[in-house]
Amino acid sequence: DGAVSLSAWVAGVFGLSGATAAREVRLAVGLADETEVLDRLQAGVISRDHAAGLVAAAEKQAADQDAAARARAADVAALERAVAAQRAHRSLGWSADRVTGQTVLRVMLTDIDRELLHAGIEAAHVFDPPDTPEAERRTPEQRRYDAFLDLITAGLQAGELPTSRGIKPHVTVTVPLATLTGEAEVAGVGGFGTVVSPETARRLACDARLTRAILDARGMPLDIGRTTRVWTVAQHTAATLLFGGCAFPTADRRPCGRPIGWTDLHHVQWWRHGGPTDQDNGVPLCRHHRAPRGAVVPGGDVRAPPAGCRSSPLKLGAA
Repeated sequence: DGAVSLSAWVAGVFGLSGATAAREVRLAVGLADETEVLDRLQAGVISRDHAAGLVAAAEKQAADQDAAARARAADVAALERAVAAQRAHRSLGWSADRVTGQTVLRVMLTDIDRELLHAGIEAAHVFDPPDTPEAERRTPEQRRYDAFLDLITAGLQAGELPTSRGIKPHVTVTVPLATLTGEAEVAGVGGFGTVVSPETARRLACDARLTRAILDARGMPLDIGRTTRVWTVAQHTAATLLFGGCAFPTADRRPCGRPIGWTDLHHVQWWRHGGPTDQDNGVPLCRHHRAPRGAVVPGGDVRAPPAGCRSSPLKLGAA
């Protein structure tokens, strides 16, 4: 009939104002979607105004749901953009502390990678026993540091990382034989140029593969001997069955008990003092307890072990 809209047509046919016609059309459209309300209106159960209120409430609820859906879509899009930005800015670097010379690690983590690292450190984190001497107690930062290094060590020991020049990732230290036997105090050199103290080199040698290298007076290699392992796989398995974890005795005479995967086998009678590499002379120690410290004996005495492997003075059968 030439009307520009349904509301205009209703207004012309029924002689209504534009606002009233628009209200009637809106109610009719709403009732078309709310069949139950329409049936109750036609049956006389509810009034027209009541029906209009129910239709308006339904429209408001639908509008709120649409707005919430649009907001969620916008939030998801913003979240995805934030994730992409974090991935683009992920980084790891290190520098030397100007005071101590120690390495400072700086890591920019994404949110999900932070969750992964937090879960790993939470699993590897162990509190010091309540009776740990005050001088040996670790700060929360030190405990997290030890847990972080345990995660790295576990990853290296898993054997699933790529190789470098056909060799699995590992720490390499070049040191004179006389240093390992205690006849000299000459520092070693790490694979990345780190100067390693003689004491640290001897401690690392307790659980390492040793490669003999004979050099001439000019430092040129004359002979590179076969690499040998200090502790065999069978000895590690036996230590796992016997100890189950770190065997360093705490002040209450109970072993530390950290998981065997976080330990290395060390000599009870120090290797440099003629201690044999056999099962009766091996004890598994975690990173915390193989650090230089006085060793606690089952009888409760405390004595500082001689230079060399920093292990608990326990025989296998006494742990």
